[in-house]
Amino acid sequence: MVGLAYVGVAALVAGATVGAWWSVHAHETHVQRQASAQRGDAIAAALRDHVAAKAKADDFGAVRALLADLAASQSLSAARVTLGDGTVVADGREAASIISKIPERWPSTANTISDGPTRRAVLDVPGRGPLVIEINAGEPTGAMTDLEFFILAGGAAVVVATLAIGLAARRRTRSLAEVGDALAAFASGETDLGALHVRETGAGSGDAWNRLLNELATLRIRRRVEDASERRTVANAAPATDDIVPRVADALWIGLIGLESDLRIRYCNGAAGIFLGSTRDKLIGKAISDCFSDPAAAAELAKVGDGRTRARQVFETRVGEGDGATVLRVSVRGLTTGGAMLALEDVTQQRIADRSRNAFVEQATHELRTPLTNIRLCMEELLDAPDLEPAKRAQHLNVVNQEVRRLERIVGDMLSISEIEAGTLQLAPDDVRLAPMFEEIQTDFTTQAKTKNLRLTFAMPPKLPTMVGDRDKLTLAITNVLGNAIKYTPEGGDVTVSVRADDKELIVQIADTGIGMSPEDAAKVFERFYRAKDPRVSKITGTGLGLALARDVVKLHGGDIGVESVKDKGSTFTIRVPLGAPLRHAA
Repeated sequence: MVGLAYVGVAALVAGATVGAWWSVHAHETHVQRQASAQRGDAIAAALRDHVAAKAKADDFGAVRALLADLAASQSLSAARVTLGDGTVVADGREAASIISKIPERWPSTANTISDGPTRRAVLDVPGRGPLVIEINAGEPTGAMTDLEFFILAGGAAVVVATLAIGLAARRRTRSLAEVGDALAAFASGETDLGALHVRETGAGSGDAWNRLLNELATLRIRRRVEDASERRTVANAAPATDDIVPRVADALWIGLIGLESDLRIRYCNGAAGIFLGSTRDKLIGKAISDCFSDPAAAAELAKVGDGRTRARQVFETRVGEGDGATVLRVSVRGLTTGGAMLALEDVTQQRIADRSRNAFVEQATHELRTPLTNIRLCMEELLDAPDLEPAKRAQHLNVVNQEVRRLERIVGDMLSISEIEAGTLQLAPDDVRLAPMFEEIQTDFTTQAKTKNLRLTFAMPPKLPTMVGDRDKLTLAITNVLGNAIKYTPEGGDVTVSVRADDKELIVQIADTGIGMSPEDAAKVFERFYRAKDPRVSKITGTGLGLALARDVVKLHGGDIGVESVKDKGSTFTIRVPLGAPLRHAA
């Protein structure tokens, strides 16, 4: 359903684009027809006196010659002179249809109405009758104008962006289908919880289903623990450490803690000790409230301890400090014999994925909205002011062109990242001539650098070798790094691209005099969706995908990328690609 919704949006955008194009096309055709009619009227009026003089002298041969020359030089569809009854006496296009002898007199009435592209001018020849000059300056060509092209191109880019986002949304619904298959298997008698697990994506229904299975496994283990405890009490069985249930509990990835009625720890498995940053021996007999520094967690545990509720309580808390803190999901339930059972799950990566996804959606929405808004404003002004001066018109068309390219880059980065994450990115290896590739990159970024008043320098050797690789992907990696350098370098700064190669590897260094980065930001700058903490960075639009995509592409070619940066002084990115390394697909 999500995919169909995005398809519907794409269809609406496509319909709106076609409607806008048709309006512009109809307007341009109308303007061309008006211009053709005005040109025909002007030519017919200019011929009146000359034709009248030649007709009075009965020199219709000169009139024919004039019309033939005029039809050829002015590219006229029709140029003729007729009598009042419509008989053609001179035609610049079809000499065979002209009467051979002009009568002394002809009808005194004539068709003076200018219909469509044919324009008419009437003149009287004294004593003989009226003559009609007919001029047709031609119909509109119907050729697509620059404005029509950019309307269609902009609409196509928006449709592609909408479909791409719809595809990403559709992928998120796949987990629902997997959960449905797991439910069908359970209904058919499958009881192995491991077989019922679905793929983990970091968020969504699939992960919720897996958590339910984990909680069911916990309940089964807890029931076995209680049953084993009762059996040991009755039959004076062997110590608990010799029982299989504690060994199974220690093998679980979920932390298990058994509490006495006074909320002191009676039992915990190995995973619980790791989660709480301690050992099992140190935790036994310790008050559970001392293991959590979060007051809210202590309050939730107290509800179970004082018997106010036996319902399962679920909450999340943090253990540790700073970036190394662990986020735990704690499930607590009171026991009928007193005390409680705790299950601990590490959900740190899920929360990081949630934050990254939310940041990406926010940035992607902003990145897509900005070019679409600029395109809409330019198109509205072009449509509302058809007589806009050429310089202003060209400026608007240039903005539309730049924003369409920007949309194309954003959508391309999003699709490439999705392919890399899914392991489906395919390289197209071929011979790559490095010198023409860098010349194209220099041409593409020269104008952008001049617009920002930056000095862009390319330092390349006289000759570069030919390597085997994916030319488009290599260009994407280099342009992403170079684009970042230009983006984060203030006006008046310098950006230098140094290229060198030997028999073993290609080395590309991109140095700038921009805002630079702290060591902490430099260590994370190649992570997906990561953006530096510098307040100046938040004022510059970006998705945090460019450098991550560049690193993945370089690694697919067997190379690597690194950065050296000093805050407020600039950064230097170094790309190394082995010339003879085997290519591989995304892992």
